[in-house]
Amino acid sequence: MKILKYEGSNMRQALAQIKEELGENAMIVSTKDIRRGLLGRGVEISVAIEIDEPDSSPRQSASSRPFAPRGAGFGLQDTDVERIMGPLRSELRSLRSMMRAASSESRGNDDIRREISAMRKAIQELKPPAPRPQDKREKPLESVMGNSPIAARSNARVIALVGPTGVGKTTTIAKLAANAVFRDQLPTAIVTLDTYRVGGEEQIRTYADLIGAPLFVLQDSRNLSAQLRELGMYDKIFIDTAGRSPQDVPAIRALRSNFEGVKDLEVHLTLSLTTPRNVIDANHRRYEEIGVDRILFTKLDESIEFDELVRTPSRLQVPISFVTTGQAVPEDLEYVTEESLLEYAQRGFRLNTDRGSEILVGAA
Repeated sequence: MKILKYEGSNMRQALAQIKEELGENAMIVSTKDIRRGLLGRGVEISVAIEIDEPDSSPRQSASSRPFAPRGAGFGLQDTDVERIMGPLRSELRSLRSMMRAASSESRGNDDIRREISAMRKAIQELKPPAPRPQDKREKPLESVMGNSPIAARSNARVIALVGPTGVGKTTTIAKLAANAVFRDQLPTAIVTLDTYRVGGEEQIRTYADLIGAPLFVLQDSRNLSAQLRELGMYDKIFIDTAGRSPQDVPAIRALRSNFEGVKDLEVHLTLSLTTPRNVIDANHRRYEEIGVDRILFTKLDESIEFDELVRTPSRLQVPISFVTTGQAVPEDLEYVTEESLLEYAQRGFRLNTDRGSEILVGAA
């Protein structure tokens, strides 16, 4: 084996020269950066190659003479080979130590993986939480209906929608106003007290423009009664309010103060049918001090249980006026009856799909 040295201005040039002269069998043993005088910096590559020993026979032809690569340096002595191989051995020892450390770290990672796997398995083996058991003392839906009316029409001139955020009050106001304008042919106005929510005024204004109903934005709702008296030419007035948490007692009391003195007012507590029963009751308790006349349930299309359409009005002694069944304005609004509420509660809700078919949701 001979050790040969090649120089180039860069690694690519030196490797190309080695490949051209020595072929694919050359083995690189070391590389280093070098200074090349006026040529600047370059790279030096030491290459090991097997070379057949020369035949001492005088009949040796020129083609069988030892191969001497063009451009290569002189052959190195054993001491030179040792000087070159020494750092390589040291580097190999360092690589071996690094591999051992990596292997140890890998074993640590394996331990972590095993712990995570065991944890995942334990979680999967946990039984899912049992569904909320029905109260055995709960009466059948048919018997509940006899306690009090669960549905009632809305005949007031002024209708205000109140309730928590995110239940769809603004969209429902648009549906109610559109039905009053297009179906009932009534002079209709929309009043909004929602000046807190970002984009709330723009949303209701867009609906009002499409419906053709005037919109009145009240920055100061303390004089709501006097301002409504100026709208005497309208047969229907719908009031949109800002969503409030049931824990926001000062805001709800301020709303009660705003409604004082408003004649022919009907307050509809607007709730999503996806709301749990205890939250429904908590909202009613808080808004009750305003005076809740009707319950309006939204998002029937997003619900999977419908018995609260019967149990809530019976439990709270407040009838339901409307339900909404989707986002379309004004189509997805229904005037309910006791029969339709009982049918929803018992048989589920038929959800119309984009393809014109129906899906029965919440069937018993």
